Amino acid sequence: MNKKDNGLVWLQTNLRLQSNSSIEAAASACKSLAFLYILPEHWFEPTSWGFTRIGEHRLRFLVDSLIDLKRNLEKQ
Repeated sequence: MNKKDNGLVWLQTNLRLQSNSSIEAAASACKSLAFLYILPEHWFEPTSWGFTRIGEHRLRFLVDSLIDLKRNLEKQ
């Protein structure tokens, strides 16, 4: 099978490199990959109760997970 030159992996919930079928499929089909994660704006808008959909600790965990993913990708 001929690999395509470039591919894009849109990350949503699974931020792991291991056991990630999306990454595995893209890696087998493409020579190089770009990764995209979009932080939803509505998470920061207040709900009808006045709270945001993502709290400070969950946001910190998400940012730490994205930083860890970036480091792991750079090692590949």
